[in-house]
Amino acid sequence: LPGKVEISGIDLQGKPLTIEIEMPEFLQLLTTVIQKINKNDQSSTKLIDIFRPASQSKDQIHVGTISKSVYVDIAGKVQRYMDRNLQAPGYSSTTGLGPYLSYQNLIYTYSIILDSYKSALPATVAVKPWDKFSRDQVVRAAGTVKNYVDNNHKLPSYVTINGVQVGMPSFLLILTTTICNIENGIDESVYHNFCNPAKNSQDNQISGEIPKSVYFDIAGRVQRYMERNWVAPNYSSYSNLGRYLGYNNLVYTFSKVVIDSNNNLPSSVGVGPWWGSVTFLGSTSYGKVVKIGPFGNRDSATKIAYIIGVHPLESSPHKALLQSIKELDTSLKYCYYVYQVTVTKDAGNYAKGRMNGQLLAKYLVVPDILRKKYTLTVDVHNNVGNWAKTRFIFSPVSGTKAETIARTIKSKISWLSYFYPPNPTSLQYVTIPLIKGGVPAVVFEVYYYSPYATVYKEVKQLVGVVDSLSY
Repeated sequence: LPGKVEISGIDLQGKPLTIEIEMPEFLQLLTTVIQKINKNDQSSTKLIDIFRPASQSKDQIHVGTISKSVYVDIAGKVQRYMDRNLQAPGYSSTTGLGPYLSYQNLIYTYSIILDSYKSALPATVAVKPWDKFSRDQVVRAAGTVKNYVDNNHKLPSYVTINGVQVGMPSFLLILTTTICNIENGIDESVYHNFCNPAKNSQDNQISGEIPKSVYFDIAGRVQRYMERNWVAPNYSSYSNLGRYLGYNNLVYTFSKVVIDSNNNLPSSVGVGPWWGSVTFLGSTSYGKVVKIGPFGNRDSATKIAYIIGVHPLESSPHKALLQSIKELDTSLKYCYYVYQVTVTKDAGNYAKGRMNGQLLAKYLVVPDILRKKYTLTVDVHNNVGNWAKTRFIFSPVSGTKAETIARTIKSKISWLSYFYPPNPTSLQYVTIPLIKGGVPAVVFEVYYYSPYATVYKEVKQLVGVVDSLSY
């Protein structure tokens, strides 16, 4: 908007007068005049220079039209609000096109109406969202969303683009529009259209690659669906990796496509099953714990827990466990949950970080596992090689079902040893309380200095063997 607008009229002595008025005053003038035209009121309108600008403007609408009856009604509400409060409103919430038509868009929309006015008010007025985003801004936002999902295993509520909070349904439309624009050689900013969320997302993707021809077709279908209905789809049924590519996975997948586009769409995009639901178990001043799942056969009576993150400097097997169980999701015969400990204070300090993680597990993980009465719990770690073995599994309590399970797992993995290391620190906080509470618990360790590809291969083999046992 301009800071001021020039307007001509007559002064109190009837002489011609041209002055500049600021936008709040102009909005009050616009809404008053529109109501007068609607009532066939020919009287002049006084300028009142006492209105403050809107304190907080919001714009969340989608492209559409507003009928005369609606925009006249809004004009009356705006005028009365300003007369009461001596301030412009931040938005109108009664357009039918979304929750917020912003202060700026109100001025622009009513200017369009009066600019087209001849002898009668128009029956409708076309309205567009106020905010548009460049391709670079969309790419940066896609990176933010991808990183959030990678770290939290769920979509964020919104992503901020150029100072504007954009909800995930609206961002999905922005992503699909951007993808279509890239493929069609169109380099233009994309409107922030308000869209409602999917109501019942479903996802059953297996891990693999979706080729460009397929994901581009899906993007176009999603874009057209959303521009017809202004709601995000529950899923796409056109993926080559399963019947349902769910809403959450669509946002994540298209974020990856846009990040990798560089003005040309990538030849394919990697896709896997979407994360199970993420349950927040609690937080302290030094960290938090979430439970991710279920994975595998949700109906299985055999439920197994993995614990990751107790020692924050041992991140590679934790990442590998999440990646493995997600990729194997649809083929697992038992039901799985992953308890993720995140240390936020002194995570880089070896001793303090470990203690903080152990306390988080003791007070937030162990009680939940005991309540759920899991069939087995596996606590995942790595080590720097100061012991006789570097890749091993063990039970902290001998002569238990946990020891039997650990030795059985060892017998099925050629490179794995059964080894009880000297002076382990986490047992009294995690696995021993679990065993005493009736839940078999074992510790699994890999070598800290192994390449990630090796760690991933070893952890994935463990997940497969655990799923193959009879309990």
